[in-house]
Amino acid sequence: MKARKMRLLRIRHGITRQELGDACGLSAQRISELEFSLGQLRPETEQKVRQGFAFVIRKRRVELIELEQDYKKCKSTLLTPVEETDNDL
Repeated sequence: MKARKMRLLRIRHGITRQELGDACGLSAQRISELEFSLGQLRPETEQKVRQGFAFVIRKRRVELIELEQDYKKCKSTLLTPVEETDNDL
């Protein structure tokens, strides 16, 4: 079965259809249709998908920076027991 490259990229990087759909203003169902429909796409739809991937990349970059900062704060005490309700690192 043939699929578009966007599907391979999405799966390889753990992006759900819902996440990508939310990022580009399309439903998860529409993302699925785009992944497997090999017909012509409207330029507006292509642009939405590109912008959606760019948004996910920016969002994940910010999340990774925050993870790195939190990790640096607690790396020496990483295995210290804490209450699960304790949100302070």
